[in-house]
Amino acid sequence: MITWPTLLPFFMLLLAFTSLGSCQEPSTTPAEARVPDTTLVYDLLIMDGLLIDGSGMTGRYDAILVSGDSIAYVGPLDTAKIDYRRHLDARQNVVTPGFIDLHAHGDPMQSSSFINFLNMGVTTVVLGQDGSSPLSKNPEDYFGQLEGLPLLTNIAMMAGHGTLRKLADAAINAPANSEDLNQMQQMLSKMMVAGCYGMSSGLEYVPGMWADSTEMVSLAQVIGEHEGVLMSHIRSEDEDQIDASITELGWNAPFCRTHVSHLKVTYGKNVGQGAEVLTKINQFASLAGFPMTAEVYPYMASYTGIGIVFPPWAKTPSAFEAAKATRYEELRTFLKDKVMQRNGPE
Repeated sequence: MITWPTLLPFFMLLLAFTSLGSCQEPSTTPAEARVPDTTLVYDLLIMDGLLIDGSGMTGRYDAILVSGDSIAYVGPLDTAKIDYRRHLDARQNVVTPGFIDLHAHGDPMQSSSFINFLNMGVTTVVLGQDGSSPLSKNPEDYFGQLEGLPLLTNIAMMAGHGTLRKLADAAINAPANSEDLNQMQQMLSKMMVAGCYGMSSGLEYVPGMWADSTEMVSLAQVIGEHEGVLMSHIRSEDEDQIDASITELGWNAPFCRTHVSHLKVTYGKNVGQGAEVLTKINQFASLAGFPMTAEVYPYMASYTGIGIVFPPWAKTPSAFEAAKATRYEELRTFLKDKVMQRNGPE
């Protein structure tokens, strides 16, 4: 049996994101370049683990000294010359920076520990995904309450596009009008100032599916003004529509950083299409002036609500009930075709 090494998340302070929207600059002098202070008593010494620091360098067996909540030194060490309170033997383990989960769901107000993430070595979670976030018209109050919670992980919160639509009372089945869009822009700016890192969209879900390019570009401009990122569950991940969906996201790329959430090709049968999708993303990244990025699941599965496979005329609860009453056979045939498209004929 092959046993994978345990991952020890001791480098959480080296993360690019910091908690609750604060913008602390990383030290300009890396810990590796400093000499340990032999006059101090360090709180923790980590020794003999394989250090993978995320820089692309080959793994190495350097020591790590921790003082308080900061990494004080990383490098070769003569332990006879320093004092420390606790020693952690990391032999046969891998020591890494804390991992960032770029696409997570949850509300810290309901469960502030996120201990399941920490147990996997994840020290930063990005929340408010797929167009839905727990923010209200007073985002300062929300972030103020977060400051008082016993958070174990760093939190990077996104403003939700669908949430903005609901707060502006925009139509659930039509593009936002100019008045609604003006409200959404103002609220998005307020959320960015309060602490959001950008905006997420769920263009395959209600109400995001009704947004048009004018709406999305207008919001992308606000995101860019605040140097944020647009993270998008794109319009469709289906094999025959993903190219157009990435192109649509690319229309926002001249205004802000853009990111494809959980990139995949649903119903895809052609392995080569993956390379084509990545090429398109790279082309937008090189032309737009802002980065266009993506992340993928680290497993061969996905998860969402069953409504994702319903036709547009049966997406909302009321529309679904109406479809069952007046278009049942049409709905049944549509869903059967979806299953056959995914699995092939029986």
